Amino acid sequence: MIEHSCRIYAGLVAAILLVSIASSMPHFASAATSPPVITVPLPITVFPTSSEGALVTYLNVTATGDEPISQVSCNPTSGSLFHIGTTTVNCTATDAAGNIGSGSFTITVMPPSQTSTTLTVNTQDSNGNPINGMRVWLETYSGDVITQAFTPHTFTIKTDTPYKVVLANFGSIVFDHWQDQANNTDRHRIILVDSDTTLVGVYSGQGGSTNASELTVLSTDSNGNPINGMRVWLETYSGDVITQAFTPHTFTIKTDTPYKVVLANFGSIIFDHWQDQANNTDRHRIISINSDTTLNGVYSDQDDSHKKGKKDTDKDDDDKEKKCEPGKNDKYEKYEHVCNGDIDITKWRGRDAQ
Repeated sequence: MIEHSCRIYAGLVAAILLVSIASSMPHFASAATSPPVITVPLPITVFPTSSEGALVTYLNVTATGDEPISQVSCNPTSGSLFHIGTTTVNCTATDAAGNIGSGSFTITVMPPSQTSTTLTVNTQDSNGNPINGMRVWLETYSGDVITQAFTPHTFTIKTDTPYKVVLANFGSIVFDHWQDQANNTDRHRIILVDSDTTLVGVYSGQGGSTNASELTVLSTDSNGNPINGMRVWLETYSGDVITQAFTPHTFTIKTDTPYKVVLANFGSIIFDHWQDQANNTDRHRIISINSDTTLNGVYSDQDDSHKKGKKDTDKDDDDKEKKCEPGKNDKYEKYEHVCNGDIDITKWRGRDAQ
């Protein structure tokens, strides 16, 4: 009986020792399972959005395996800033058994082009007759407006750089297709060129004016002396801004179509009236023309409006100075910059136009 009990005890001790040894041995991934298989995007090429490069978002990286996937990570992460050039994105996937799979792909940010070319945009009806004066926008690839104009117009752009060209509809004159892409009815078009290129937008020929005229806006003082550099807006009849510039400026607009022209005040240089409408003191004016036209906004020169910070030491000679005749101190004082041809407000806009 004692001998049998000793054998049982010895067996229990041996079993405990085997369990202890096994638990203290290092754990190795199961040789029966394979590392996760990771799926990464194809190589990506983008254009820079700033001098530093571009923020790039790529699709989620996925992984599959014999064991549940516990983690997938990539470096650099999606949404990071990628500098100009080619960057390798390294990705790893780990499963529950500790197996690790890896993969990689590249993101290339193209260098900005240093070469320029021209892009001309024309518009015509379905019979090939020109329709001048349709508004056209040139935008960045991401949709930021670079400039806008009226057809026909030639833009200077960078080669090998994507742009967006947008043509407007106007009343019953509706964009139909691009001449070189008959099935493309989208008036928003991405363009990338490496040489001088002309695009033609074809419109359905339904009514409306197809002619354009030039509208020139000038600004002078009450004596007829030019005041260059006053801000001027061209707006639709409903008040949407089409473009803005500084006088003197010539806009190309559609004939027999109402527009709104707005002249700005600047400090003490205050709009007084339109030269052809002496009683019209409203600097916002509706205009519709059928031929080349010039508008002249007349500004008040009261309250030393042309002084530009100079001190008036011979007030009784103002009339002479207006005529560019030196006053008592042999100076034009308030009107010195007028008489010297130096009245360009764009050079001294320390204050915003009002």
